[in-house]
Amino acid sequence: FLIFPIFYALEILLLYNLFDMPIKWYVFLGSQILIAPLSLWLHKNLGALYQQIIILFKRISKPPVYKDLVDRRNSLVKALNEITF
Repeated sequence: FLIFPIFYALEILLLYNLFDMPIKWYVFLGSQILIAPLSLWLHKNLGALYQQIIILFKRISKPPVYKDLVDRRNSLVKALNEITF
């Protein structure tokens, strides 16, 4: 969270010096800082959503393969649970 404001400040300075920006630079900087946590949340959660969609498509398109994978996973989890340290 410390790097985002520094990055956006440098971005604003670069854009401000290279182009004649039609909006005030501080409005753009403020909006970018407010959007940064949202982009981090989306990056984290969209990956998990994508994986769940892929699993759903495999479950629908290839039920025997999906069932075999679920059975293998369950046997691995059972084996790991039986291990004592």
